[in-house]
Amino acid sequence: MIIEKLSAISIVETNVFSEPSPWEGRLDYSFQLSEWCKRLYLARGGDAEKARVVPYPISVNCFKRASLEHRQDFRDLCSFVKSDIVFGRVGQPSDPKWSPLVVETFNRLCNELPNARLLLVGAPPSIVEIAAQSPYCKQICCSQVVHDAHELSIVYTGIDVFLHVSEIGESFGMVLAESLLCNTPVVTLATPWADNSQGEVVRHGIGGLVATTPEALFECSKNLALDSQLRVRLGEAGAMHISDRYCSLEVAKAVIATCEGLAEGFCRYSHGLVGDMQKESCNLLTKLLISSFSFRKYTRFTTGYTPVLPAALHKIKKALDAVSIFPVSSRPE
Repeated sequence: MIIEKLSAISIVETNVFSEPSPWEGRLDYSFQLSEWCKRLYLARGGDAEKARVVPYPISVNCFKRASLEHRQDFRDLCSFVKSDIVFGRVGQPSDPKWSPLVVETFNRLCNELPNARLLLVGAPPSIVEIAAQSPYCKQICCSQVVHDAHELSIVYTGIDVFLHVSEIGESFGMVLAESLLCNTPVVTLATPWADNSQGEVVRHGIGGLVATTPEALFECSKNLALDSQLRVRLGEAGAMHISDRYCSLEVAKAVIATCEGLAEGFCRYSHGLVGDMQKESCNLLTKLLISSFSFRKYTRFTTGYTPVLPAALHKIKKALDAVSIFPVSSRPE
């Protein structure tokens, strides 16, 4: 009787590594966090019959745009004035999840936008040191990690554009969803040599802009800085997109439908890859390499961007162990 009952139970996993698990033979379904994760999973020998795209569920009510008063108080705390255009990056202090390209792009923006400012929250010491060496370091504010959802909502509301680059990409990108729930649009760099779900979470032209090269990242960032109406439109559309698509209740419904064998359970989250990857601006060779799963080795050359490998970042971190951290602002009250 026990065996009969167990045979009626669906055994599933949420796979964040995009590769077959040792216990895959016992699974009914392997939930992949995005269409890109599913592609990686299948390219690494995963079972197509078991692969389903089911993203992280998000408690969308935990993040919302803060009041104008909270926004202004936070910007005052960071010494940002009303006319400043504030770019921001929030994350955990893990080197591979950040990139020097964030500061490099900001430096270029400052050459054309004197009122540009940069807020780095939770940056690792290597990125903080790069910021300290920037010729525009006085226009950069660094903060420790913020964990509280209410405080994070104030942080996201206090910035104008979320500037996102991760050396190893995102298997999902929770900070992107959090930023959009606070109506703050995102500019992100596609990373076809690694995890690359950020474009699916942001959706090019919906919650922000997805760039495929460092030059496009700069141009997208500048365009958003100069167009306040575009920022508002993308911020509002992005918040609606996250609430509709990734709400924990909707994801739970998809899981139940999938386990019951209903097609709508997984069709809701299965769609083509999005962002500039589908546009003419994407190098044709890059598209070909992505489709042939050779991207890890080659696409950094076709995109014009060479990511800093984790091993190199580790050496940088060791070299900076004795370096004092660039001035860190306190959390917002």
